[in-house]
Amino acid sequence: MKSIFKRQLSVIAVTLLCVAPIMAQGYSKGHISAGWQYGSPISTGFTDKASGYGLYFDGGYYMNPFLSVGVFLNYHTNYEYIPRTTYPIGTTGDVTTDQQHCIRQLPFGASIRYRLFTGKWQPFFGAKLGANYMHAYSDFHTVRVYEDTWGFHISPEIGIALYPFKSSRLGFNLAGYYSYSTNQSAILHYEMNGVNNLGFRLGLIF
Repeated sequence: MKSIFKRQLSVIAVTLLCVAPIMAQGYSKGHISAGWQYGSPISTGFTDKASGYGLYFDGGYYMNPFLSVGVFLNYHTNYEYIPRTTYPIGTTGDVTTDQQHCIRQLPFGASIRYRLFTGKWQPFFGAKLGANYMHAYSDFHTVRVYEDTWGFHISPEIGIALYPFKSSRLGFNLAGYYSYSTNQSAILHYEMNGVNNLGFRLGLIF
């Protein structure tokens, strides 16, 4: 998990370094934002613990002073430890064990953002629409049971962008989000029929 997290962080860092010179030259119709994501699945019956193992990236182009369209890529991992319990296996057997559950999600696709003002403070609301790749697994003893699924993803958000520096387009981005993905997964006796997520994002915007 740590290696995946580091790779995602490296991709975002390289992207920001590449686009920073363009933005510094006054390319005001574009915006790129990247940073940290905190969130939790809700009522999955599998893994509902909140975590800060998340990253986000999105960029867009303003069609007019207020409305932008663009793309996004998010990554998030959530873990939950399940204490030792006896579980039914099949129709006649059972097993007693503890478990480590994990859900990794990688949604990506198109995004829109509408900002209310164009000054230093820019409250906004937006939505993201695309696909979600989910890798879910349960570890117990020396065995891992997992499933990879794809689903449809939609995520409204509301937030604010703050540009405190007079001579720079560098700013701070804060947003709260809700997302729903249609991924369905069955691991052991656990079944997930869609995944709801709730959290917030904190990062830089250019």
